[in-house]
Amino acid sequence: MALKELLDLKEAGISDSEIIRRLRDADKDNLDEVNFLRPDGTKIKLFLPQVGFDPELFREM
Repeated sequence: MALKELLDLKEAGISDSEIIRRLRDADKDNLDEVNFLRPDGTKIKLFLPQVGFDPELFREM
Protein backbone atom coordinates (compact mmCIF):
# COMPACT_ATOMS: atom_id res chain seq x y z
CA MET A 1 0.00 0.00 0.00
CA ALA A 2 1.33 3.42 -0.94
CA LEU A 3 1.97 6.06 1.69
CA LYS A 4 -0.53 8.44 0.10
CA GLU A 5 -3.20 5.74 0.37
CA LEU A 6 -2.45 5.26 4.07
CA LEU A 7 -2.85 9.00 4.61
CA ASP A 8 -5.96 9.18 2.39
CA LEU A 9 -4.23 11.57 -0.03
CA LYS A 10 -4.86 9.56 -3.21
CA GLU A 11 -6.63 12.42 -4.96
CA ALA A 12 -4.39 15.18 -3.61
CA GLY A 13 -1.98 15.01 -6.56
CA ILE A 14 1.04 14.43 -4.32
CA SER A 15 3.59 11.65 -4.67
CA ASP A 16 4.92 9.42 -1.92
CA SER A 17 8.36 10.98 -2.35
CA GLU A 18 6.89 14.48 -1.88
CA ILE A 19 5.13 13.34 1.31
CA ILE A 20 8.40 11.89 2.62
CA ARG A 21 10.29 15.08 1.68
CA ARG A 22 7.80 17.22 3.60
CA LEU A 23 8.01 14.93 6.64
CA ARG A 24 11.82 15.06 6.55
CA ASP A 25 11.83 18.84 6.23
CA ALA A 26 9.41 19.18 9.14
CA ASP A 27 11.53 16.89 11.29
CA LYS A 28 14.70 18.80 10.38
CA ASP A 29 12.98 22.10 11.25
CA ASN A 30 11.71 20.62 14.55
CA LEU A 31 8.06 21.07 13.61
CA ASP A 32 5.43 19.13 15.52
CA GLU A 33 3.01 18.69 12.64
CA VAL A 34 2.68 18.61 8.86
CA ASN A 35 -0.50 19.61 7.03
CA PHE A 36 -1.64 18.24 3.69
CA LEU A 37 -4.59 19.67 1.79
CA ARG A 38 -7.05 17.50 -0.13
CA PRO A 39 -8.68 18.80 -3.33
CA ASP A 40 -12.00 19.24 -1.49
CA GLY A 41 -10.31 21.65 0.94
CA THR A 42 -10.14 19.36 3.96
CA LYS A 43 -6.84 19.03 5.82
CA ILE A 44 -4.88 15.99 6.83
CA LYS A 45 -2.75 16.91 9.83
CA LEU A 46 0.08 14.63 10.92
CA PHE A 47 1.53 15.11 14.36
CA LEU A 48 5.10 13.89 14.10
CA PRO A 49 5.62 12.91 17.76
CA GLN A 50 2.49 10.72 17.61
CA VAL A 51 3.71 9.02 14.46
CA GLY A 52 7.18 8.55 15.90
CA PHE A 53 8.66 9.67 12.61
CA ASP A 54 12.27 8.63 12.06
CA PRO A 55 13.63 10.18 8.84
CA GLU A 56 16.34 7.52 8.66
CA LEU A 57 13.66 4.93 7.92
CA PHE A 58 12.81 6.73 4.68
CA ARG A 59 15.96 7.11 2.66
CA GLU A 60 15.51 8.21 -0.95
CA MET A 61 13.56 5.54 -2.78
